[in-house]
Amino acid sequence: ENSIGSLFFDLNISDNFGVYAIKEGVGSKKILSADFFNDSVWGEIRSGFEFGEKLAANFKSSFPDRFAAIGSLKLGDKSTIQSFFAAMSAILGLDGGFESVALMANKADIAGGVKLDFTLSKNENGAVSLNLKKCFMSMLSYKIAGVEDEILAYSFFESAVDFLIISQDEVKKSFEIKKLHVGGEFLLSKVFVSKLKSKIKNIDIDMALNTVSFNVKGFYESAR
Repeated sequence: ENSIGSLFFDLNISDNFGVYAIKEGVGSKKILSADFFNDSVWGEIRSGFEFGEKLAANFKSSFPDRFAAIGSLKLGDKSTIQSFFAAMSAILGLDGGFESVALMANKADIAGGVKLDFTLSKNENGAVSLNLKKCFMSMLSYKIAGVEDEILAYSFFESAVDFLIISQDEVKKSFEIKKLHVGGEFLLSKVFVSKLKSKIKNIDIDMALNTVSFNVKGFYESAR
């Protein structure tokens, strides 16, 4: 028999990023984390994806400076989600990680973005993770195709809401969800918050910024 509970989406830019299931009478358990490249972005793209070599070559030809910026990233000293935003900001010609991407998205005067590849993957041990590698690859493809930087930044936060919906639908197979708790720096994105409120129906949403992991003084005011 399915139990009743809630989901906590910890969307802080830290190692805690992930989804936690909270069941009545049981407690909380982390059920989903994030997966991204560990070392060389271009090396792992070339070796790990069927069309990785061609994609890397095309991006280098179209955006040599951004290609070099991505290639020079040192991902080992960052959390998974910090590494992703460092690489994503390089795609967009930025160098500020999450903060610069969110600020660009907030300033974008558009009604909707493109569909980024947000998928859940299982490893050999059965652990589930948000596959940010595929999301990154889809961003590279869109950029090569001529999609503007502001649209891509906007699209990430719009697609992140779809990730919440996918996650909750998957968890509903195991227990009834009465509430979603969402916290972290993602709430600094006006796009994310507005899409979350409009797309999540029939479930209570509790949102709180929580304690952020870096200095966003000033930026928070601009995002409210």
